[in-house]
Amino acid sequence: MGAALMEVAAQLFTISEAAVLLHVPEGWLQKKVSAQSVPHTRLGKHVRFTHDHLQRIVAAGETSTAAAAERTNGVSARARRRPEATGRKAVA
Repeated sequence: MGAALMEVAAQLFTISEAAVLLHVPEGWLQKKVSAQSVPHTRLGKHVRFTHDHLQRIVAAGETSTAAAAERTNGVSARARRRPEATGRKAVA
């Protein structure tokens, strides 16, 4: 391989390598690839990720605290599961 091609190949990550870098289970990343919900490159049947792909995956998962508070209306997940927090009647 030429030097330029070797450099490009060195910047591509397998699903296993990308999962390690992202600190996520390999199965989670594989499911996201299968659903085409994360950026990736296919080289035949082989899936590869670039640094840019990994940065975009991380950026897509970012949430601001203001946006999170707005979605939950300031109520914790545990409190949202309680019937009185949602205005529903408790089922006995």
